[in-house]
Amino acid sequence: MKAEFDFVVAKGFGDRWPVPQVEVADAWTRLAHATPSPSLGAAARLRCSDPDDQKFIDLAIGGRVHTLVTRDKALLRLARKAADRHGVRVCTPQAWMDSDRSDAAIQG
Repeated sequence: MKAEFDFVVAKGFGDRWPVPQVEVADAWTRLAHATPSPSLGAAARLRCSDPDDQKFIDLAIGGRVHTLVTRDKALLRLARKAADRHGVRVCTPQAWMDSDRSDAAIQG
């Protein structure tokens, strides 16, 4: 996953999210931690059409995360199944930011 992370960071996040690569790398160093690969049974596993991205949906399901933020189309196609079967929200960065603003407005 670190290799994929480095690849995405090297491409940059576009004009809408101008984050310096050094800051992102520093955040990885501070926040990331090694986690064993989850063992998902056949019934729990969602099959990703891109084998290189299978690890991300497996970790999200196995780790019981709330949200998987991605721009990857293969992962985004799993959004409905991930939500229905596992309560995992798979969404784009923009959708995540929009929902965060909505939550803040409701709380504020």
